[in-house]
Amino acid sequence: MPGFWLIILVYIVSCRSDYTKPETNGIISEWRLIELLTDPGDEGGLFIPVESQKQITILDNDTFSSNGELCDRSIFADSPAKGIILEDVKCYYLDC
Repeated sequence: MPGFWLIILVYIVSCRSDYTKPETNGIISEWRLIELLTDPGDEGGLFIPVESQKQITILDNDTFSSNGELCDRSIFADSPAKGIILEDVKCYYLDC
């Protein structure tokens, strides 16, 4: 008889809902700059923590925007930037 209740318990716990979470590529969100890569050119670089207000917002319509310049490696959030993500060529376009 305990085997019967065990089967019922497993059945109840393993039932799935009809809800399915929409698929995203996991990158669509708002991102903040917290580290910079310092690399002397020998691929032995280190990530160092930085205090910055710079952030980038990646949208689901293949565009992104930032509150700071993305072409330089500064930590400043002083000039807006935006662009288009080109999935077919695995790159992005910036107007730098």
